Amino acid sequence: MTCDNHLPMQIEVIEGRHRAIGFGLLYSTDWGPGASFEWEHRNLNGMGEKLSFNIGVWQALQKANIRYVLPGFLHPSQDFLWIIQALHDQTKGYHEQSISMSALIEKQVDSRLRISYGLMEKNLRDTKAEKDGTYNLLKTPLYLHYKDVNNIIDPTLGTTVHLRTIPSWNYTREQSFYTINTLTMTFYWPLLCNDMVVLAGKANFGTIIGGEEGIPTSEKFFEGSDNSMRGFRFLTVSP
Repeated sequence: MTCDNHLPMQIEVIEGRHRAIGFGLLYSTDWGPGASFEWEHRNLNGMGEKLSFNIGVWQALQKANIRYVLPGFLHPSQDFLWIIQALHDQTKGYHEQSISMSALIEKQVDSRLRISYGLMEKNLRDTKAEKDGTYNLLKTPLYLHYKDVNNIIDPTLGTTVHLRTIPSWNYTREQSFYTINTLTMTFYWPLLCNDMVVLAGKANFGTIIGGEEGIPTSEKFFEGSDNSMRGFRFLTVSP
């Protein structure tokens, strides 16, 4: 022990593995049996760049996602994201086939607030819907995530706010412009001093601003399932 009551310490750091792979067998009451596969490289070019790929296949849903993250883009607290998504979804209200490409900037403003914004190009085809059609959409999504909780993994006190605003331009066929807005809020309040009983609540709000005729069916709000309207099957309550 030194004279200033500090203990000398020696720390040995070993770099983690760059690559990871995973797979699983799944079952969902909404989508049926399925399987998933994912692969990730956490240090693609030696500067913390992350490239990931995941695919999920269910009886009624098939989706694939490629995601590239460049950390410290123009600022230490800012990341650049490049995302490609493909989706084939069969619901009671519509069948959707889509592919999209997104370029986003995600910024950690402070310890509680994170925002992201950018551009998205989406090719969408709806069938077995109230209005079938093929759409080319240009979007400028904006996301805001605010968390003020005492524990991110297991919160017992605090609130969270998630705001999503997506202006969308349908530039094929009958051109139209609309904006999808959703707001999700949660709160946690302990009822006992030892946090064994916690009152938790969640509220969802949504609205679409724009001409209804040019909005694809799969872009509208549907309800159903225990996450939105309990007692109704998944996405069976019309928009």
